[in-house]
Amino acid sequence: MNVAFVQTADLGRLEAAVERLLEEAGRHQVRPPPRTPEPYDPMQYGHGEDVPRWGLAGFLASPGWCALRSAPYELLMEGEAPLLARLTEHLGTVGFQYNIYDSTGEFLFEADAKGGFEQSGLGGSHNWQRLWRGAEPPMERLEVCFRRVDPGPAARFARERWPDLWVSEIASSGPEEEELRAWLAAVGGETFTRQYPRGSLTRWRAHPAHVVLAMVAGQDEPAPVLWTHLISRLHRR
Repeated sequence: MNVAFVQTADLGRLEAAVERLLEEAGRHQVRPPPRTPEPYDPMQYGHGEDVPRWGLAGFLASPGWCALRSAPYELLMEGEAPLLARLTEHLGTVGFQYNIYDSTGEFLFEADAKGGFEQSGLGGSHNWQRLWRGAEPPMERLEVCFRRVDPGPAARFARERWPDLWVSEIASSGPEEEELRAWLAAVGGETFTRQYPRGSLTRWRAHPAHVVLAMVAGQDEPAPVLWTHLISRLHRR
């Protein structure tokens, strides 16, 4: 999963700003013919200037926010002056991109209205050096956590507007499961046992808003050790 969000309700203004930044980068809009993607397609896995063709698409998301998808996946976060930070500076707003790699590896990039940015997470063992621009990530940044952007209002809106929206998965066994149970009880989620032909399995379910709130620095809803496991399931539902 990879998606960026920009805090604006004006999709047209966002589109104009994106087009301006792409033109400044030497890109121009084209309408390519249909093609068969390669097994390891550079538009999916390539990086910045190594890719001859970029793709971006936006749409209205939660009230007051627009979503933005890019190809390559990390295009908006790359380089010393990332496109997402330049975009939020141009619009005078905030934004972030959240990526999941290989089920559990994750990376969060946040940008503010002045072009500053923060990041946290590793994004998987294969590309952390590139995402951190060759530097060692600080220990306090190894786990994803919002510091510059507050997604809390949007998450709480989703919780109130769609109270029956749940994500569910099989729970792990061991000490982490007890912490998961305590966290689910604190946020109104639950664990339950379901019988299958080969025996019983413990499953959990929770509202996605609580998973997002667990990523906010200073939040008052305790996050379990397995919160990265929970988040990794969101894009599968």
